[in-house]
Amino acid sequence: MFALISLLISFTYSGAEADTDLGEICWQFQNPGGEGSHIFKFRVFDKGGGHYYLSGVNTLDDGSIMSGSGNAEINGSNIVINIPTSGVHPWGKSAQTINMTLDRSTLNGSWFSLAHEIENDGSCHVGAHCLEYYEGTATHISCQ
Repeated sequence: MFALISLLISFTYSGAEADTDLGEICWQFQNPGGEGSHIFKFRVFDKGGGHYYLSGVNTLDDGSIMSGSGNAEINGSNIVINIPTSGVHPWGKSAQTINMTLDRSTLNGSWFSLAHEIENDGSCHVGAHCLEYYEGTATHISCQ
């Protein structure tokens, strides 16, 4: 049994060592109509074969932080990114899945998310079923 666990651990570590750290990348998300913006800051790892792993934070206008990690895939002239995030805010808690479609040459594009949001008192933050759809533009910016 010990040998099996050791073997599994060595596979886990050897896979992690094969990743290439490509550094940090940041985007500013803008909602339509200019309602609020978020800053996404992620560390990117090349997994090989056009597959990438991202891990980082989404900082909202109210100063709250949502952590998340996900994947990016090359699709022709686009990069498609999917990142589940969650966090605690002054008003309550939320969990969402964010999808971005970016132009490979500029790293700019669009985003949308489906969020589950609960007020501190347990009521829905927005939407009849505590679910809300958001969308907007994603602009590549320098990381601070």
